[in-house]
Amino acid sequence: MSLPMMKRILECLDASNQSGTCYTALECKKLGGNPSSKCAKGLGTCCIMSRTCHNSTYNKVVYFKNPSYPLTDSEQNFCDLSVNIVDADICQLRIDFLEFQIDPPTEGNCLGDKFTATASGMTPTAVPVLCGNNRNQHIYLSLPAHQEKRSVSIVFETNALGDYRFHLKITQIDCRVRQPPAQTGPFSSISTLAARQSRTIYQKIPNQLTYPAPTGCLQYYTSPSGTFESFNFGHYLNNLDYAICIERQPDACRVIYSATDLNFGIESSQTGTMPGVGDQLCGNDYLLLVGGSQTGEGTTKDRYCGGKLAYSSLETTETPVITKANGPIVIRFHSDATHSVTLREGFRVKYEQSPTECSTATSASNNPLLNNPNSPNPFISPVVVAMMESNRPKPQSGRTSRNE
Repeated sequence: MSLPMMKRILECLDASNQSGTCYTALECKKLGGNPSSKCAKGLGTCCIMSRTCHNSTYNKVVYFKNPSYPLTDSEQNFCDLSVNIVDADICQLRIDFLEFQIDPPTEGNCLGDKFTATASGMTPTAVPVLCGNNRNQHIYLSLPAHQEKRSVSIVFETNALGDYRFHLKITQIDCRVRQPPAQTGPFSSISTLAARQSRTIYQKIPNQLTYPAPTGCLQYYTSPSGTFESFNFGHYLNNLDYAICIERQPDACRVIYSATDLNFGIESSQTGTMPGVGDQLCGNDYLLLVGGSQTGEGTTKDRYCGGKLAYSSLETTETPVITKANGPIVIRFHSDATHSVTLREGFRVKYEQSPTECSTATSASNNPLLNNPNSPNPFISPVVVAMMESNRPKPQSGRTSRNE
């Protein structure tokens, strides 16, 4: 018995928590997969797909490995996998680097082994060339819409100068769209505009384990707290400019960022290993934490660099940077083409969202429908709200408005 087409693209988990695609057992064997636990209410089996060099796939989830994995390889190779997109509702690929050990960069550039991922047509989120050690990192790749044939080429280009090993999990993400119906409420005048009606929105798809990232985000974290780090932490790469996004929690008004001395080092014009804060000290390479300060209030700075992460360049030890900036949580990392001998470690930063000390935050920051692009309500679009305060006295009751 064959599963319905919609069921064929379901993501599933086997007993060891590996992701697979739901097929019948016969279909799984024909496709060269490994059948495991049951799925689709017992009608199918969770089929684990693994591929190596010079191969192609259209499966919802596939694992891409070097030929000798879990052992290393050392020969020169152009190891490629073509991921063909056959479902029109697929809008992104998430690539998890379960293992990623290839040649390190030379003065910040990937001159030896390198990894590339490119989509057919235009790609809103550019994927940088990567090398070095990127184990447990991930990236999102946006796919072009309105094309009949879409594919993504994933390539490891290796030389024979050292050992390499990689194991990637590649997941196609369903971004099924819905048009919001006419609404009543405080935002009904916005939602019913003609331009608003034509805008498509992402919704969470039942039985999908991996959700789309906001447009423009190379990395996306959904936990209230966690850690994010630079690619090839220990020696960051040149010519990077990308966004790291975090899903804002419904009750969070503050984000607290912290890093120890050993986990932060970004080129700076600051003296020695002192922290760099602001545009002048962080003119070339920097981590952008919008609206950062000691408390998230008062005078704030956006750019951070140097040998320590601190809210002020006068601090002699690392100190948390706190931001109360409203809206989506977006961190940006930028590096130029030049290479510095010192302060090349990169960043490994802990973040924590907090619901405390929210008295100065606006109500918009606490509304999950405004800040969470993956709101579980499929008929509410993310909206941008402009809030303005005025010192003018409010009209007296009974006065006629100019627009009446």
